[in-house]
Amino acid sequence: MEASRFEDDQWCYTILVTNGWVSESIELRMSDAVAKSWVDGADTPPPDAMVAEHVAVMLRSASWAKVQQAALRPRTVVAGRLRH
Repeated sequence: MEASRFEDDQWCYTILVTNGWVSESIELRMSDAVAKSWVDGADTPPPDAMVAEHVAVMLRSASWAKVQQAALRPRTVVAGRLRH
């Protein structure tokens, strides 16, 4: 985990991903409501370690062809709804 912060009514997590040869930063954003759903309604956002593990699980099972296509059309999920 490189950084986490709250801005524009969203929790923003910047995660450094590496496979030993290549490193890249990924930004994951979630609304406050989504963040609270991760921690059963607590007033604090999910811990950095929880978010980093979630991203790791997503990446391990990712279809890289779909990841590349999605990167061409960025989107944000805000409170369970897609925002393009």
